[in-house]
Amino acid sequence: RLTIRQKSCDKWGNEIVVVCLGSCASYSSSRCLTYNPLYFSYSLIDNIDEEYYVSSDSLVLQGVSCFFNADVSSIKSVLKSDDPVRPVETVYIKSDVSSIVVNEVDLNPLNRGIHCVIESLVNYSRVDIVSSEIRDYYMGRFRENYRVAKKVGSKEDKMAMEYIISNLEKKGYML
Repeated sequence: RLTIRQKSCDKWGNEIVVVCLGSCASYSSSRCLTYNPLYFSYSLIDNIDEEYYVSSDSLVLQGVSCFFNADVSSIKSVLKSDDPVRPVETVYIKSDVSSIVVNEVDLNPLNRGIHCVIESLVNYSRVDIVSSEIRDYYMGRFRENYRVAKKVGSKEDKMAMEYIISNLEKKGYML
């Protein structure tokens, strides 16, 4: 998860791969390592509320294993037309890493619940742009993933699946 704040602007975040190269004081960013399914869900569907950050002026999420800070030198958007579903915008961010902080080494294995959340988030991101046949398949997967997460998932996995399902229902999809 990458959280970026442009000077005097609100935070925004997304799941992203980061390659850091240049330096610039105009932006600051923080990359957090977390397996919290709520963070994944909130950042894909909407945005993570301030209450989940270490403090209101921090870019670091609570409970992350490690993070790095970087100074961003440039941001470039490219439209990739080779995506099998539709053209997709890819954002390239260049930056210098200014610090790396390791809070703890997280050696906990991932359970089936988090895998259900991740698959559901991938399907959620595409449900509005696929054919009705694939959408029906996704609806079945949402139901199955919700069932599995309720049975074997952590408290956060269950909350994340409920958040995904409620947002699908807000979009008009009934499961």
